[in-house]
Amino acid sequence: MNKIFKALSIFILIVIISAIGVFYYFDSNMCENTEIIRTPSPDKKLYAVLFERSCGATTGFSTQISLINSNKSIENNEVGNIYIANGYPDNYSFNWLSPYVLNIRGTKTNALKKVSLYNSVTITYE
Repeated sequence: MNKIFKALSIFILIVIISAIGVFYYFDSNMCENTEIIRTPSPDKKLYAVLFERSCGATTGFSTQISLINSNKSIENNEVGNIYIANGYPDNYSFNWLSPYVLNIRGTKTNALKKVSLYNSVTITYE
């Protein structure tokens, strides 16, 4: 009886661990980023990238903005590093005032994330 119980316990443990692994794999790959605007800094070293992020049917769309190096792109597992707001990315625009100052227009007052300094770049919002 103990051997059967032990074998059944090990089997159930393996099933649970496998299910958790599958969940984390698919959960991390469910999001999709759709790039909307990419604007280079005056010295062409950085890009301000506006993108829409969707992570499946149980979540809504979000508007996100990242500053990235010119040789990079936005990956599906990345979130915005300077700005995140719920909803669609309507009426946003970028204006680089210098290689170290970025003005973003069209932002929402109820943003979930609004960074004002990122890697030596000052970000202002309107």
